[in-house]
Amino acid sequence: MDFKLLQVGDIVFRIAKTNPLLYEPTKITDFTFTTLQEPVKIYGLHLHGSHSYHANGYAVMANYPVLTKKRVKDAMKRLSVEEREHLSTTISSVKDELTKVLGSWADDALTDMGLAQTSIED
Repeated sequence: MDFKLLQVGDIVFRIAKTNPLLYEPTKITDFTFTTLQEPVKIYGLHLHGSHSYHANGYAVMANYPVLTKKRVKDAMKRLSVEEREHLSTTISSVKDELTKVLGSWADDALTDMGLAQTSIED
């Protein structure tokens, strides 16, 4: 699934019924913005497991930018050949540690994204 910023004309899903849970598509017609006049704490949700929830009756999915293969591959295209090679070499040198921190999917994902060409052996 490809994610993007919401725009006027996009369709979002609002809860129409709760038992059973049913949604109704709702077309975005405009956005309302406000400027906060005083410092206010704003919180971002970083959820473990599902990144979906409901806010004011609307389904919210992938509510913050996630590090995806597509996003990294697109960003890599903006680097020069030398920058890509340097980044790949640097990440390859810590690939095992990244796999420990990020989980077993990281090894294949990093290689698929062209960010780590070889695994560091013990």
